[in-house]
Amino acid sequence: MLFRSDDAGEYDPTYFGQQIALLKSASALEKLSNGAYRVRFIFRIKNLGPLPATNLQITDPLKLCFTQPATFTISSIASSTNLTLSNSFNGQNKLGLLSGNNTLTALETASLGVTVDFNMNGLNKRLFNSAVASTAFSVDSLGSNPHITTDTSNAGSDFDPNNNGNANEGSENQPTGFGDRKSTRLNSSHANISYAVFC
Repeated sequence: MLFRSDDAGEYDPTYFGQQIALLKSASALEKLSNGAYRVRFIFRIKNLGPLPATNLQITDPLKLCFTQPATFTISSIASSTNLTLSNSFNGQNKLGLLSGNNTLTALETASLGVTVDFNMNGLNKRLFNSAVASTAFSVDSLGSNPHITTDTSNAGSDFDPNNNGNANEGSENQPTGFGDRKSTRLNSSHANISYAVFC
């Protein structure tokens, strides 16, 4: 039997030239009057490749971070650069931060911020999450279209720490942490109980 590799549907070009990198950082926590906390996430994204990065999207499933009984709401989302933002992002079932039709030129950097209010509601466990940046062949409002390139966010300050042009390596995809530590002294044992919040 003769096998052919040049039949219709078996000759697909390999795309290259788009390579993006995503950093995610967090502010110090602000205690709100209602007992909740507020944190601001800063996203910085860069096109490391020589070609324009097309139909850019950033998805952030905050629901995987603030699991029940914790609750959260998006207080605001804003960009100081030329990014077109999504008006429906909620971190639960609407995960795209961008409109999905943005383009970054070669080596261009852009940033945006998301402010989140949350309440632990007694949840006492370590929390963490990561966002994912992607480019696509067509407008990608949900972040679910076939991707040209992707990168999971890194908590550091360097887009590509080993400077090899690929920011989507395991050592460069560290989750972003933020936290507040609370201690309670027990009358019976005088022991300290503490918890840390990370996301």
